[in-house]
Amino acid sequence: MSDAKDPLPRPLRAGRRVMWSRDEVLRYMKERSRERDRAVARRQAGPDLS
Repeated sequence: MSDAKDPLPRPLRAGRRVMWSRDEVLRYMKERSRERDRAVARRQAGPDLS
């Protein structure tokens, strides 16, 4: 699921439970949202003719 370009937050393990830090997950989601918004803006701007 994870790769170097898009690192997911590391899970915390407690026995058989797997958990994630809420702050890390929210930070990850916010950054992914920004990247998506930038990609949409680039597509809407059209081809770069410079």
